[in-house]
Amino acid sequence: MTEDVIVIADWDADGVVSAAMILYAQQYQGKYPLKGKRSVALRPATPRTLAQALRWEPSYECPEVIMFLDIPYVKHNYKIILDVKRRCGRTRIVYIDHHLSTIHNAHSLEKLVDEVIVGYSSTALLVYNLLRAIGVRLTPRLENFARAINYMERSIKVPPELESMVKLASSISKAMKVEKNEELWERLVKWMASPLPFTTPPPLDRAIDKAQKLAERADELLKHLSLELAMSAEKYGHLRLVNAQCIDLRGASTTALTSRIYKILRKPVILFTERDERKFLVIKAGRGLAAKIASMLMRYGIVEDVGGHASIAVLRIKGDVDFDVIRNVVKDLALKFRL
Repeated sequence: MTEDVIVIADWDADGVVSAAMILYAQQYQGKYPLKGKRSVALRPATPRTLAQALRWEPSYECPEVIMFLDIPYVKHNYKIILDVKRRCGRTRIVYIDHHLSTIHNAHSLEKLVDEVIVGYSSTALLVYNLLRAIGVRLTPRLENFARAINYMERSIKVPPELESMVKLASSISKAMKVEKNEELWERLVKWMASPLPFTTPPPLDRAIDKAQKLAERADELLKHLSLELAMSAEKYGHLRLVNAQCIDLRGASTTALTSRIYKILRKPVILFTERDERKFLVIKAGRGLAAKIASMLMRYGIVEDVGGHASIAVLRIKGDVDFDVIRNVVKDLALKFRL
C-alpha cells in the first residue's frame, strides 16, 4: 500500500524540520498538500540516493503527491523525476529547496514538476512561509525549530532565547549526517510534528557522541590548516582570496575549512582548491553574500556548475582556469562591485 503523500527530505536539521512541518500540516491539520487528514510516508535522501528513496516496485501504487524538500538539484536527478512523471502522470510533484544548484536550475524544474518554491532562505523557512500563507498555525515547537534553522543557515548571531534550540538543531544535523539511521530520522520528524507539547525527543546520545568524536578529530586538522591559509590570504577590498590548490588538505572538508578561515578573518573568503583533477571555488560569507558573490563570478564565464547555498557556495571551475585568472577576476569583482 502506498501512502497518499510521500515526503522526501534531506538528512540534516533543515530537512527534518521541513518534513515535520509538512507532516503536521497534512496529518494533523489536513490543509497541505492535500485537503483532509491523509497518510504520509517519510523518507530521508540525498541527491545520490533519490532513486532508492522513491522505492519503485512492480506493485507500486502512485501517491497523490510527492514532495522533495531540501534536496539539491543535480542534472542526474532530472531523469529520475521525469521517470516519476511518466509512471505516475496524475501524481502532483512539489519541489522546495534553497540550494544554489536548485535556484539556478529552477527553470528546468518548472517544466517538469507541478510546483517549485526556491529562495535563498533555509528550506524550513520557505516551508514555514508557505504554510503560514495558507492559514496553517504551527505548534510552538515547530515555530522555534523553523526560526533556529534560519539562524543556523544565515550564520548570524542567535538571540539568547533560541540558543538551546539552535544547539539541538545543530546536533541533529551532525548526528544524522554521520549515523544515517533512517528509523531515527523518521522518529525525529514525527516527534517534531507532534502537537503534544510534553513528549520526549528520540534518544540522540549515541549518534551525537559519534559525530562529536569525528568532529574533534577533524577539528585538530582544521585548526592548523585554517591558520596557515588565513595568513596567506590575499586582500582585495573586503574579499579574501586563498589559494589552497597545492596544499595537502588530508581529507579535510573544504567547506568546513573555508568556514574556519572565515571565522578567523571575519571577511568574505574565496578559497581556490583542486580535487580529483577538478577545480573549485568555495565562498563563505554571512547574510547571503556568498550566493551573491557566486552569481557575480558566474558572469565571468569561468564557472561550470554551482552548489551550496546562501551562506556558503561551491563553484566548479572550468579546467583551463588557473589561479592567476581567479586572482584577476576577484580583483575586478572587488573594484566593480565595491566588495
